[in-house]
This record gives sequence, structure tokens and C-alpha cells, in this order.
Amino acid sequence: TYQPNHKKKEMIEKYKDKLNVMSMDVFSNLCTAAYQNKAILRTMYSMVEAKKYSLDNRATTCFVALETITTIICEENEDEVAPINNKSLAQKIRQELIGIVESYKKDLGDKEVLKGLGIYKIKIENLNSPTNKDQLFKPFQIMKLELNDEEVQMLNQRNNFLHGRYPIAVTGDKKEIISLFYMTLRIYQMVSKLILKYIGYSGDTVNYIKHYEELLEKKIDEDYFVRI
Repeated sequence: TYQPNHKKKEMIEKYKDKLNVMSMDVFSNLCTAAYQNKAILRTMYSMVEAKKYSLDNRATTCFVALETITTIICEENEDEVAPINNKSLAQKIRQELIGIVESYKKDLGDKEVLKGLGIYKIKIENLNSPTNKDQLFKPFQIMKLELNDEEVQMLNQRNNFLHGRYPIAVTGDKKEIISLFYMTLRIYQMVSKLILKYIGYSGDTVNYIKHYEELLEKKIDEDYFVRI
């Protein structure tokens, strides 16, 4: 909120024109998206609820939210995400590979056929699906959101958080707490940007990472507002 007597008055004066209200059309898009797609509703709800959790659980919740919104965008833009855009060619390759697997039936026992070939077929059917890494990065390209180096680094932490391998120890050490808080802010902001672009928003958003610069004890070479 704009306050004329704010302690950072010069900064406020510089950026006050960037404060704007979301248009009714975009807000309607937000409500419609949440109503029609329960996964989007859960994502937004979990982001709000995450603020109540401990930092480690908050970071994990934000990564789950990121996984959800990126999956939605990938599924709705399948042609842009698939390794092979030509669907008929991709299907032909899958059928040929399944044929090769089937040709080895006679060399396997009954149990191996049921277990081994079944697993192979499942993997082949999903052959034209993006990797977990691509599924995280591609949505930002689709939404025309450029990632900075810090955001790329955060995305590369995906596996650690979703599989319970925290990249830093959670021991109560001040530096560790600040690092975890920073990571949470980064992922939270990335999810927010994806959701805003998804509903058609275009404009400036508050960069809370920059606003928390003193608390983070880290120089944030970014603007106080992020243009999306």
C-alpha cells in the first residue's frame, strides 16, 4: 500500500505509478480458472496455506504447487512440449518399438513376459512425454517468462524437495533459515508469475525478494517490481 510517510519515501515515489489494480476481465479469468480446474484452485489454496507452515514444509508445498501449475500448462500445450511434435510419427515410432519388445516374448518366461514386457510397454507409450526437468522449464517458455540465473538454480532443486532431500540442513542455524526463506520466496514468486500469465495478466508485480533484501542479508540485484 502506498504510504506518503513510508521510511523509504524516495523509493515509494519512484515506483508508486507501478501500483495498479487487476482488471475485472483478468480477475474474472482467475475465478473461472479456479472454478473450472480444481487443480488450479488447489494450487492457489496451498500457496495461501503455505504461509502457516514451517519453512521446510512451506518450501516443499511451493514446489508441489509449481509441479501442479507446470503440469497443467504442459498438458494444455502438448505440441510445444512433446520431444516429437509430429503425432503420427511419434505413434509410428512407439508402435515399432513395442513390436520389437513383443518379438522377444519367446525368449522370456511367463512371469518375465507379464512383468518385464508390461513395464517396457508403459515406458514406450510415454516415450514422447517431456522429462521432469523439461516439464518445469517449458511452461516458462510457453508463457514467455524469462528465467534469471537464480530461478534456474531454484528449479534444479526440484528433486531434492519433492523427495525429502533438503539442499540445506534444517537445524535452526540463522544462515540456513535465511537460505530456506530465500528459496521459498523464489519458488512462491515463480508460481505466482505462472498463474498470473496463465489467466492473461500483463503488468508489474511486487518483487518481495527485493523487498526482503535486508532480512535476507543478501544483495538482490533486481527491481522492486517484476514485469510480466
